[in-house]
Amino acid sequence: MHETSKISNSIKWSSLGEILAKLIVPITNMILARVLMPEDFGILASINMIISFVDMFTDSGFAKYIIQCDFESEEEKTQFVNVAFWTNFGISVFFWLLICLFRNPVAAVTGNPGYGTVIAVASLQLLITSFSSIQTALFRRGFDFRTLFITRVMMAVIPLAVTVPLAFITRNYWSLIIGSLTSALLNAVVLTIKSSWKPELYYNVAQLKKMLSFSIWSLAEAVAYWLTNWVDVFLIGSAFTAYYLGLYKNSLNMVNSIMALVKASIIPVLFATLSRLKNDHFEFEECYFCIQRLTACVLIPMGIGLFEFRELATLLMFGKKWMEGTNIVGAWALASCFFILYEGFNGEAYKAKGIPKVLFVFQAAYLCVMIPVCVYVKDIGFWPFVYTRSVLIFVEVFIGLFFMKKYVGFSVVRMVGNIGYPLVFAVIMGGCGHYLRQINKAVLWQLVSILCCVVIYGALVLAFYRKKLFQDIRSLRTSYHV
Repeated sequence: MHETSKISNSIKWSSLGEILAKLIVPITNMILARVLMPEDFGILASINMIISFVDMFTDSGFAKYIIQCDFESEEEKTQFVNVAFWTNFGISVFFWLLICLFRNPVAAVTGNPGYGTVIAVASLQLLITSFSSIQTALFRRGFDFRTLFITRVMMAVIPLAVTVPLAFITRNYWSLIIGSLTSALLNAVVLTIKSSWKPELYYNVAQLKKMLSFSIWSLAEAVAYWLTNWVDVFLIGSAFTAYYLGLYKNSLNMVNSIMALVKASIIPVLFATLSRLKNDHFEFEECYFCIQRLTACVLIPMGIGLFEFRELATLLMFGKKWMEGTNIVGAWALASCFFILYEGFNGEAYKAKGIPKVLFVFQAAYLCVMIPVCVYVKDIGFWPFVYTRSVLIFVEVFIGLFFMKKYVGFSVVRMVGNIGYPLVFAVIMGGCGHYLRQINKAVLWQLVSILCCVVIYGALVLAFYRKKLFQDIRSLRTSYHV
């Protein structure tokens, strides 16, 4: 297959897998939220925090090395893959035994005293993923995204087939844990069966050192990324009950899943297109802003709509027992749409330009602000913490604008003003929605109000932005030939 055709085909499978998975996940969560309690999701959030932390060290960036390295021969590639696999597996076993030994202190530190055995059992996932991570890297290296599409969708369907039925039977967190273990196990089994590579008894310390020297920045970036995404979970877990942790984290996850439906379809196309235009700054910049504008036309009304109709959104997504999380859903939805538009695409620009290390520097700069503020605010109360965490998203956006100016050469004024029209239209739509919502609080009227908002926004776009919208669509098709 021609290289361009292979990349294009890979992007299609990758995008399709992400979109389908992100369609299934919110549906699953909507069902589980009506069966389980917020406390159950809080326990799962603490477990996922621990697993994701250890996963950083078990992978150690070896996957990226296997994907990117130009090996001299197939034999050398097999040797490095074996070294990466056995290192991953050894580290996984070590950390799992460590968790088992100190399971009760770990449970107490993460805000779940008495759940040490639960954490130890759930952490078995570390051993399972050590098998699948290297296999996944090999499939990506070979552009076999069709196989990854199958496993990606399968992992999204497993909760519907396993977790949901178990939730109705057990009515507790064990359904979530067993579902996660089953999903990880099936993923590892399928990838191992379909892969031409199988583990062999081979190890070479010199090759390990070579991979570690390559992976040090990847590991540093992973640690910074982990802190950005999980430090709030750790602080809430240690300062408040599992109920509030579950209320917070599940609300964020649902909003992120909805927003990701748009982002997942854009990212593969954005990276592939920017990579082709990296040596032409004008075309690179025009393509970036074109995609940002097109995304804004969908994301901004989504964010403002979720904020304005947050009570209805919470009711539909989670059910009545989650209504205390209404303001979490609204605040995070509003902040997330701007984060994705002003920061969510920047990583792809850095990678396309060949400066991925900037991501680590950016995250480190943001963490210097985020961590002290969050540590201070958690002592004030849960809700001040929630609102402050949402506001910090805009601080992250501000830092991101500065970095894009410094390292990519984009105008801050243009980046801020690029989404002006969609923002104005969405604000008008939100104002109309706010007025309509005051007329009647009934669910049916709220749904009618949302439909009216969609019509109002669509009419504004077609009346005042149609020419630019169609021009951007044509420009994107020209830049990226599918």
